[in-house]
Amino acid sequence: MTTAYASQRELPVVLWTLGVLSSPFLVFRSGLPQPSDFLLLGAMLSLAVYNRGRFVWPKESAGFVGFLSAFALYLGMVGLTWSALTQNVKPAIGTVFHLYNGFIALGVMAMFQRYGPRLVWVLTTMPAVALVLELVLGMLFYRHTSVRASLTFHNPNSLAHFAVVSCATYFAVPTSMKRPLWQELGVLLVAFQLTVLSASRGGMLALVPLAIQVGMRDQRSRTALLVAGGVGVLGATYLAPDLLEPALRRLGNLEGGRGYSRILEHPWLLVFGAGEGRSNEFRGAYAGHEIHSLPGTIFFSYGIVGSVLFMGMLWQLVLLGRSSLVLALAAPMAFGLTHNIIRQTDFWVLISLLMMRAVASDRQRRRGTTTVTAPLQPTPAEAGAG
Repeated sequence: MTTAYASQRELPVVLWTLGVLSSPFLVFRSGLPQPSDFLLLGAMLSLAVYNRGRFVWPKESAGFVGFLSAFALYLGMVGLTWSALTQNVKPAIGTVFHLYNGFIALGVMAMFQRYGPRLVWVLTTMPAVALVLELVLGMLFYRHTSVRASLTFHNPNSLAHFAVVSCATYFAVPTSMKRPLWQELGVLLVAFQLTVLSASRGGMLALVPLAIQVGMRDQRSRTALLVAGGVGVLGATYLAPDLLEPALRRLGNLEGGRGYSRILEHPWLLVFGAGEGRSNEFRGAYAGHEIHSLPGTIFFSYGIVGSVLFMGMLWQLVLLGRSSLVLALAAPMAFGLTHNIIRQTDFWVLISLLMMRAVASDRQRRRGTTTVTAPLQPTPAEAGAG
């Protein structure tokens, strides 16, 4: 009985681990749920069963949970409204993704509350393992047929997104749980190789804040970072000698529209938002394409209301985490300046994980401790709710 109960307790963590490790392997066509999505959903549902149908979050995250919930629900409401008004099913499909991502993001915090800092290792290490798996597969089986590689993903931008967000997730640990320098440099190098293979200029630039985070440790880390940078360039030359030059050429050419002109062309839609999945209905320089920008998509598709809710969520995060989260947030947000990542589950997971890092740091400050060695003890109210 005890063994079965312990296995049940660990089931959410096991399913989550499998979901993250399988995330690079896409079975169905783009736009459809993948096996990893079902595994993550299974992790959350098993957690709900274990928690007797309830999710409990740290009291410090109440404001963040409120904004996140309101943001996900508002995105869903806008999608359903435009789907009904235009008789177009695509905005409603986006609703499913946003509600799913909101549920997963809230579930991550509930898992943290249940398992404590032990879960931080799983949440931050498994994406790095998936990064290594993706690169190994690229070395063994990759045969490039164009100037940009996709490997196991549907397109190069998805590969770059995976590399950036997975790397940022690895670095999203509290400062008291800092990993060895060689591990951090290794993960950063793997992510860099994948962004070079994808020839993503946004991906390469988005890794700069994480490199700065490594270099801020001490002089030894800065020297090691320079050496690792040289190794990274040599490695990229070996992996794909005819992709490095196009990647660097794209990095030097930062011009090109991302669809921001649509915002100026349709100002009457900016209060409540135009919804997603309606690109073919708009005319102009970027007709037929979605806006390739996270802030641009939020502002145009979900208007001032959606933008306020999103900024409120980030404000709650920074308010609690203070300056320690700036670099951790900078990498995905920098990538989001040139790519629409709002539907990517791992981005939502990273935001929730950063919130849990902020909660851990805040509790350490209030308790006067500098290390995380045991699960965070819930407050009496939280313990009663669980």
